[in-house]
Amino acid sequence: MRTTILILSVWCSILAFGQSTAPLWCDDNWRAATYPRTSYVCGFVMGEVQAGESVEQTLQRIKEKAQAEAVQNITTSVEYTSSSIVQSDQHSGTMGFSEMTRELFSTSTTIHSSLKDIPNLSVESWHNPKTNEIFAFAWVKKTDLVRTLKKQIISHVTRAEMAIEEAEGLLAEGEKNAARKSIAKAIEHLQQVLEQQKVVQSVDSNTEMEDIAFAESNALKQRATALYQQLKNGVAIYIGGEVTIFEKTYPTLIQQIKQEISPMGCTFTKNEAEADWVIWLHGTTREYNTLQTGAYTAYFVMAEVALQIVKGNTQSTIYEGSFSEKGSHTLNREEAAYVAYAEVYQQVATKVKEIINN
Repeated sequence: MRTTILILSVWCSILAFGQSTAPLWCDDNWRAATYPRTSYVCGFVMGEVQAGESVEQTLQRIKEKAQAEAVQNITTSVEYTSSSIVQSDQHSGTMGFSEMTRELFSTSTTIHSSLKDIPNLSVESWHNPKTNEIFAFAWVKKTDLVRTLKKQIISHVTRAEMAIEEAEGLLAEGEKNAARKSIAKAIEHLQQVLEQQKVVQSVDSNTEMEDIAFAESNALKQRATALYQQLKNGVAIYIGGEVTIFEKTYPTLIQQIKQEISPMGCTFTKNEAEADWVIWLHGTTREYNTLQTGAYTAYFVMAEVALQIVKGNTQSTIYEGSFSEKGSHTLNREEAAYVAYAEVYQQVATKVKEIINN
């Protein structure tokens, strides 16, 4: 029994000593000797437990800061060498690819040029219970980082090529909207390739261009640029038909629908044969009833719009239906018809966007 108690006491003493003793990596000289900057990417951060924060929360926060510092140590070096990368792109004739990326993603996705995380990054943390300080150390061996990034580059290049081939096939079939989505995926992968190539070249100055698929990625950029040029005008739409208010032409409805769907990146053509989508509208009004209330007369008018959507390259009807709404006004039946059309046009535009986007 006494032996058991003695062993437990020794273990408690060891644990207490271990918890209060700083790990070796907290020492600057030890880190410099064990994890030299020539062979490792490192990040070291210290902080304190803040008011209202648990030790666990502080540990996580400081560990994330150490990771961020390691990332910053890489990206700072990447920025330092980025000018030479840009020059080589310009000489190879891929200038304009960055402009294409910005234009495609200006309203949807922002692609940052800095590395967001580091593969194979290890992180350790330690809490000093005496001072309530938190320490965190993040590191990765440069050779491990380069090896992983090279694999990721090949993966992204392969995926970019598949997306470009898909976009080329869709474009040949007249599926411009779907082709734009595929080329957007390709650009995302190629942007990742560009970032990772910069990191590898920064970390390992002896890296050969073929090891990071430099020629292959540039060739894909050129293909992506060519596809984008064909797709930059968006989907061509032809809108025809006639909309009337009591047999008088009412072109406003068609203009409203054009304004509603134009943010999709489409263009409108007057040549039906050139259109990717052909939209036919036939709008009419009819007097519903009138209601007399004292000195006022309320006019009720029903607006009905028939919609047909045809796929331009196949001449097949994708959608056919009708929409109707009732409008009222105390001035006259024409004003009531304006109100009715104002109610119905949003439904028509929504259906058009739904069909084209899919």
